[in-house]
Amino acid sequence: MKKYVTILLALALVLAMGAVSLAGTLYPETTKDWKVNVTINADGGIDVTYTVDSSDMAAVVWTEMAIYDHELDITGKEMTDEGMPYKTALGRSNNNTYVSERTINKGAIGEDSYPFEEGKTYYIWLLACDGANWVWNTVPTKFTYSTTGEVDPGETGDFSAIAYAAAALAGCGALVIRKKK
Repeated sequence: MKKYVTILLALALVLAMGAVSLAGTLYPETTKDWKVNVTINADGGIDVTYTVDSSDMAAVVWTEMAIYDHELDITGKEMTDEGMPYKTALGRSNNNTYVSERTINKGAIGEDSYPFEEGKTYYIWLLACDGANWVWNTVPTKFTYSTTGEVDPGETGDFSAIAYAAAALAGCGALVIRKKK
């Protein structure tokens, strides 16, 4: 009888673990450094360059970009939830693919434009698609918009941001304090 109970409990545990893995995220997430760089161009817009890590996606067909003027809490959220990066992504003019770079003009929110304000901090979120599958980078690039001096090129996946994202995804609610560079 003990054997049957043990086997039944082991089977229930395996089924429960399978159910938990199926209840995971709909879209893969990454905290890898996509080497995002932001520069202000002569027209007052921004030029953003990035390289999607090949271990996240071997062949990128197109990317989407969302810009926020505030930090975004993604704990327990999917990229397609209301207010999340996929839903608020900037339009892509002429359906351009923007595989590794994109220029965002200063102007009303729309196709390839955003209303940047002097001295304000912004957060860029990137999502990549290979034509069938998506991956989203859960570590935003933070930069301060300034046409009068040095531009902060943005912070990308340093260890504390990665640790915070991992803790948030794990549901730990850990607080990580980031040091200024």
